[in-house]
Amino acid sequence: MKFVGHRGARHEAPENTLAGIEHALAAGVDAIEIDVHLAASGEVVVIHDFTLERTTDGEGPVVAKTLAELQQLDAGGGERIPTLSEVLERVRGRCELFVEIKALAIEEAVVDVIRGADQVGECFVKAFDHRVVQRVKELEPALRACCLMVGRPVDPVGIVRAAGGDVLSLGISFLDADLVAACHAGGVEVCAWNCNDPGEVQGYRAMGLDWLCTDRPAELRGS
Repeated sequence: MKFVGHRGARHEAPENTLAGIEHALAAGVDAIEIDVHLAASGEVVVIHDFTLERTTDGEGPVVAKTLAELQQLDAGGGERIPTLSEVLERVRGRCELFVEIKALAIEEAVVDVIRGADQVGECFVKAFDHRVVQRVKELEPALRACCLMVGRPVDPVGIVRAAGGDVLSLGISFLDADLVAACHAGGVEVCAWNCNDPGEVQGYRAMGLDWLCTDRPAELRGS
């Protein structure tokens, strides 16, 4: 089972920042998960929310700000909002990267950045809207893609395959060994979010889970 630092290490460092990513890397994660939006000036930027208020000292929609405006903001502890390009360079050769696309119609921009960095083989793209997954696979079939879900699917393999994806990602409360086994039988990997209790790790490992997301990678990595 591989560990994924959720938004870097959001309970141990400012989320979706280079400091958080370095913290997760130092903890020995196998992958890091980030979220992306498009700035008004066209760059793919790393931030979870559609608006700035929760994680920065700015206000308003992310998409209404240029990169220059966004990078003047404090994203926690003096950190700045990074671009996807900056994050890719930071993780290059050190861990894999799950890139969650939060908004529609930015798939091409995201794929172009990943392809331009020559890191297609190091990345997954994920989304709750499975049309995003489908579009990403059309643009770059070699890029692995992950279908996010809330709830327990009746046909987990069918859902992922219908979108052309490779991985099913769902909350840990919907996870059990039967679901993992069914996915594996259909050639689909399983990623679950978010586990922050070291005492639960062995149970997920025993299920055969492929990827476990955590907000506390430094605490869980040794479990």
